[in-house]
Amino acid sequence: MSLYSVKLELISPVSHIPTSQTIFGTIFHFYENEFGTESLENLCTYFDQENPPFLVSSLFIEGTLPVPQDFIPSLENINMLDKNIVSFTKETKKIQYISKKIYKEYIKDLNNFNQEYYKKLIQGQYIIQNQILMFPDEVNDIHSKSVKTTRTRVSVDNNEYYQDRVLCFDQNTHFEFYIDILNKSFEEPLKKVIKKMKYIHMGGHKSIGYNLYNVLDIINVDELKSSHPKLLLSKAVGDLSINYNQSYYQLKEQTIKFNQSSKQVNRKRTIVFLEGSIIVTTKNYIGKVIRETNEGKATYQNILGLLI
Repeated sequence: MSLYSVKLELISPVSHIPTSQTIFGTIFHFYENEFGTESLENLCTYFDQENPPFLVSSLFIEGTLPVPQDFIPSLENINMLDKNIVSFTKETKKIQYISKKIYKEYIKDLNNFNQEYYKKLIQGQYIIQNQILMFPDEVNDIHSKSVKTTRTRVSVDNNEYYQDRVLCFDQNTHFEFYIDILNKSFEEPLKKVIKKMKYIHMGGHKSIGYNLYNVLDIINVDELKSSHPKLLLSKAVGDLSINYNQSYYQLKEQTIKFNQSSKQVNRKRTIVFLEGSIIVTTKNYIGKVIRETNEGKATYQNILGLLI
């Protein structure tokens, strides 16, 4: 198994940050363009047989990971009457991501990390910026500043006005997703496909130029994987291998529409674990790919969970 980080630059405003499902579909599209329909169908048989050749994560700001759900800082020996502590606790509740350097400290000793967190935050050894927990010397390396705005558009079908939410990031902001290649025979073909992903569209509003990315690089990051992987980097369904009593997780019901359908067709509703969930399992990944049919064609809903 080989874990890779795929670095991307954003070349347009975005309506949302792509999830693992969107990235999965994009890779399938480029794989078919590169190797043909027959090769894609061969790839799909592995998922049909519940023997996935690869797993993908959702997209994150470069240098960050989703905040682990077992990050529960201790308030023991902390003066709760201190105004700074009140402010720090509010900021802490809003954390959505942690830097990779913080993650390495977290996995080294979780209990100590939770115990010492507020002390280090007070002393300035940790800082929180744009809902990301990081070290002070990472401020200039992690570019996460964004502006939320809305744009008014006119519906073609009923000539009504509506507003889109748009995110505009700093031009220095880069993103990354992870791909865990489980089948060695697909490693080089997948790397070849990913390197050719230029001006890729991941998400809606393609006709007006939203959600466009360029792949910049793909590098091996096997050092991020632990011997007992448990931090979930993608949306995934559960299975019987999970020890739910020892896991920490968030759940969400989701319904995904077929993007290219001539009619509005919804996929099966699923309950998924969210990124950052801590999954205690006997396996290296969780979940599955659901095979469905849309207008006579087979489609795949990816709800496999990549764990590190």
